[in-house]
Amino acid sequence: EALKAHHDRVRGGPGGEIEAEHEIALKDTRDSQFVGPVKVGTPPVSLDVVYDTGSANLWINGRGCEGPCGDLPSYDPGASSSAHDVQDAWQGRITFGTGGLRGRQVADVVAVGDYSVPSQAFNLMEAEEGSIFERLTKFEGIFGLAFHEMSSNGVPTFFENVAASGGLQSRSFSFHFGRAEGAPALFNVGGVDDRLVDGPFHRFPVVQRHFWSIALEGFYIGGQKMFEGKLVIDTGTTYFAMPPALSKEVLGMLPAVPCNELGEAKLPDWTLRLPCEHLCPPNTTTVDYTFSPSDYMVAVGGDQCEAAVMSVPVPEPYGPALILGQVLMRPLHVHFNLDAEPFVGLAKGKFLQADAVREVLQGGKKPQLLRTVQSHTAPAGSYTNL
Repeated sequence: EALKAHHDRVRGGPGGEIEAEHEIALKDTRDSQFVGPVKVGTPPVSLDVVYDTGSANLWINGRGCEGPCGDLPSYDPGASSSAHDVQDAWQGRITFGTGGLRGRQVADVVAVGDYSVPSQAFNLMEAEEGSIFERLTKFEGIFGLAFHEMSSNGVPTFFENVAASGGLQSRSFSFHFGRAEGAPALFNVGGVDDRLVDGPFHRFPVVQRHFWSIALEGFYIGGQKMFEGKLVIDTGTTYFAMPPALSKEVLGMLPAVPCNELGEAKLPDWTLRLPCEHLCPPNTTTVDYTFSPSDYMVAVGGDQCEAAVMSVPVPEPYGPALILGQVLMRPLHVHFNLDAEPFVGLAKGKFLQADAVREVLQGGKKPQLLRTVQSHTAPAGSYTNL
């Protein structure tokens, strides 16, 4: 990991996106989930976690965790000199779309790349529930990047603590997943990396501080409108998730085909049409993002390819909504901004081979010492999750 020096300039061109201050390589586990490093405690223990914009809690694999997590590296608060209890600590179970975690709340030093929070509250994993964890080979925690309004006890996220303490030039982060085999994905702290962007950014305001949820004018298959409402941008979801009835309908329209015949199958493009309020294309109030069959069809055992669609209902008041998972983010560079009026920025991403992505990580950046910032406390409150 290497640190990019702070930048004084705003990137030219539409969107005025701030350049990233730090880039972290994420590893692909079975082409299903991307994980990256986080350090916890004193002395620090390094674990690989999912950087997840679809949840708000930090979960860390605890010593003695029940389930597949028991065979993975873990953190023991009893072995850390800086660990301490949290007042009115939360304890219980949180359900995700395809599984659940049980644990309790503790606090300790947490560090990501060049940034450290000395007293970050997080959930200690005590048990994994659901078959999804058996399919993940390197799941040692979840690094929630949604808004603290959905977190346990309303605890601010690690990123909110860093941003609120002035530890960042830009209160934002971005992801580049890429599509080249063997290429690491990148998590950019403090902005975007314009070397990974091929075209202008367009900004879409967050409609509800909970998920990173934006307005969706329509999801189209070919010319047929299938859905309108909200679109949740979720780096912790692999596929394109939608309400059960719609997922059944979509899968019925798009049969599985041999992967080597994908080009001849004449499958329709998908389009996400988003209402645009800032830096819109000329003479229009919407922006279209189009995905070809090679973007949304994935290999599933052997030589067969099927649509990357899964059923995940988003309950009201946060839904109904579609969930844009990693598969459809791979052609994009996705920017999440935590300003007073938060927004998501989307731009076409550059297709880079594995060696080129590694050069991005290494080129011209110099390591810097770890910075410590103050943590902030939010009033206790209820939490909501999938």
